[in-house]
Amino acid sequence: MWAGFWIAIVQHYRQKGRGGLFRHLAGFLGGGFLTLGLFTALFFFGVMPDHPKTFNLTPEQYAKQLNPLLEEWEHRPQVDPTNISEQESYDLLKARLDPYTTVFAAISKYDGKIYRIYVEGQFNSDLNAFKHMTRLASAALAATQKDAVTADVYEQMGDLADGKTVVLGDASLTFELKRGVGMKFLADPL
Repeated sequence: MWAGFWIAIVQHYRQKGRGGLFRHLAGFLGGGFLTLGLFTALFFFGVMPDHPKTFNLTPEQYAKQLNPLLEEWEHRPQVDPTNISEQESYDLLKARLDPYTTVFAAISKYDGKIYRIYVEGQFNSDLNAFKHMTRLASAALAATQKDAVTADVYEQMGDLADGKTVVLGDASLTFELKRGVGMKFLADPL
C-alpha cells in the first residue's frame, strides 16, 4: 500500500517536472503518512474486532459468588480476586483450589469483566479425586450465574463427560480430557 502511494506521488510530480530526489522523498514520506493515516482511521472507526462477550462479572464479583459455593462442599481454600497476572491480550485470575485443581478466569482488558472460565485438574485413576474435582468445577461454573445451585450443575456433569455442551443460564459449558490424566471444564458466555 505504501509503495502504491509512493509510486502515485512520484508519477504526479514527474508530470509537474520536479526533480528525481524531490519526487522520491515526497513519495516516500507522503506514502508513509497516508498509509499511517488510513490504518489509524480504520483502527478507530470500523475494522476493529468486536469485544468478547463477558459474564458481566468482575473478578471481585466472581470470587464473592464462588467462595460461598466452595464452602457448601466444605472446601477451605478461597479465591483471592487480586491474584491476577497480566497477559498480552487479557488478564488472568488464577486460583488453586487444591493440589490438583485450578480455576482460571480470563479477564477482558477492555472492560475488566470475565469472558472465559476454565477449571483444570488432574486425577490418577482415583474415583474420589475425580468426584472431588468435578464438585469443585461445578462450583466454579455455577458461580458464573446469579442464583445457580452447585448441585444442579453437578448433576449435569455427566452430560459434559458424554461430549455434550450444557447450557446454564447465559453460559455454555464444555469438557475436554487432557491426555487421559486430566480434565478441563470450560464456561463461555452465550
